[in-house]
Amino acid sequence: MPELTTAVVAWRSDLLVMRAAPSVGAGCPDCLRWFLHRQQVPGSRASDTRDLDGTVGGPEAPETDDPALAALLDAVTDELETRPEGSVAVVRRRPLGVRWALVPPATACGHTGQASSGRLSATVDEARLAIAGDGLRGGAGPAPDLESAYVGATTMFTPARLDIDGPVPAVQVGVPLPDGGEEPGIGRTEDFASSRRVAVLEGLERFAALQGAAGTAATVASLSELGEAALDPALLGAPAPEQYAAGAYAPLAPDEQVRWLPLTPLGRGSRRWVPEMAVAWNAVPAGRKPLFYDTSNGFALGSTPEEAALHGVLEVVERDAFLRTWHQRLALPELEIETGEDDLAVLVDRYEVVTGFRVRLLWAAMEEGVPVVVALAGRDAETGPATFVSAGASLSPRAAARSAVLEVAAISMAVTHGFADDLPHAASLAEDHNRVRTMHDHSLLGALASSRPWYDFLTGEDRERVDLAALEARRPRHPTVTAALEDLVGRLEDHGSEVYATEVTTAELEWRGLSCVRSFVPGFLPMTFGHDQRRLHGLPRLHEPVPGLRSRLSGRTPEDQPPHPFP
Repeated sequence: MPELTTAVVAWRSDLLVMRAAPSVGAGCPDCLRWFLHRQQVPGSRASDTRDLDGTVGGPEAPETDDPALAALLDAVTDELETRPEGSVAVVRRRPLGVRWALVPPATACGHTGQASSGRLSATVDEARLAIAGDGLRGGAGPAPDLESAYVGATTMFTPARLDIDGPVPAVQVGVPLPDGGEEPGIGRTEDFASSRRVAVLEGLERFAALQGAAGTAATVASLSELGEAALDPALLGAPAPEQYAAGAYAPLAPDEQVRWLPLTPLGRGSRRWVPEMAVAWNAVPAGRKPLFYDTSNGFALGSTPEEAALHGVLEVVERDAFLRTWHQRLALPELEIETGEDDLAVLVDRYEVVTGFRVRLLWAAMEEGVPVVVALAGRDAETGPATFVSAGASLSPRAAARSAVLEVAAISMAVTHGFADDLPHAASLAEDHNRVRTMHDHSLLGALASSRPWYDFLTGEDRERVDLAALEARRPRHPTVTAALEDLVGRLEDHGSEVYATEVTTAELEWRGLSCVRSFVPGFLPMTFGHDQRRLHGLPRLHEPVPGLRSRLSGRTPEDQPPHPFP
């Protein structure tokens, strides 16, 4: 073990005392200073490791005229010997007190770790792959101290904010951004403890996506040089020629030298490479335009790479199913659910009583048969929001339905809260759809009473009805995450798709045994926000009929549809 020393960081009215000996896998004083600076100074970047507003002491505690403070600092220094590396004592001077915390290793700090990216390595420990309960998560689960480890001034995220007025408990943490803003990590479940945990996990997923993929597995080459080993980013959905002509994006030229990251085939495909720009949001080289508008589509966390890949693929499938439904105006069957004490029915009833919206659950499984459920919430009032929609995907139809209801409940409350103040902006969106730029814009425009006719194809009474309990009874039960992933990938491959993933786990995530993966299904419709940022070009799937589902396009084309209302 490295020799024990301490570093003291003066910060506002507190002293932060921690073990100074750096160790791979634990935070060090430079990590601590970076987290402090990132949270407190808008616009700070990953290279900043300066003090916030104080100094760094040497191995000894600072001199003080306060004997009580001096005694406490001596005691803290002694206790550090028994604490794990990365421990920090937050010493409050007025009133005198101490709180212990842990500092994650910062990817930006070279001697504690760096972002890792590359091919997925198979998990050896079968116990971590065994599915716990009736879900799709491995038995290990996330560390129990997620919130204390990652939320607070000495670590990664701003304090959690709770929504106590909505129909479902919602929690949000903030991921500080280089421009001074925040990327939200949001949790929506049926209790606040679970919502807090999900919010932290989503925040970590966003952080990994924003950090980039600066690992050692990258190679520099051109599309032409890699040949069939390359995944052409155009297969992931590209802007139309007129969008490129507008000047915000630039396609990948065949002979252009760029960084590529390795892809792991999750099924029968061969190993390939994908441009780093198509993986990480902030990986566009200086002076180059992005390939296209991108979101977190396909990013997911798990206790193992396999678990993360499973949920990443499910997200890609969910968004593709919703977008095909919207752009092709597919008449989806309506799900019938049990009434009474059934947990899903109780969740729907609670939402309807609190909000006044009626919820319909629609079966949106495409030809691959992966369970996707669309939740459509509507009311007849001519003032206030009228319609909201969301979706969920799982290998369990009931779990997909529950996820869709939780999502639609959360977005309806978020939009309703400021709806009256947002009406002038909503009117401008309705006047010019190219003004729709953000997730909130999509939901806001779709919520207007004037937008209600957009959903007519989903609400006709001549639709098929499907019993959710019967669907659930027929779904397979998988003993391990690996088996569930193989089932999901097999369904997609049986219909001509290839499925890939690349790992983007950072040192911060690895610290608590988490993996982050981005999954790709070339040809599937990617979720985008901003009506003029759509990536629909070069995707034959957009125009292919879905067996068993009738399209109500009525002579229009999929590209003619109004902005999607997906939150």
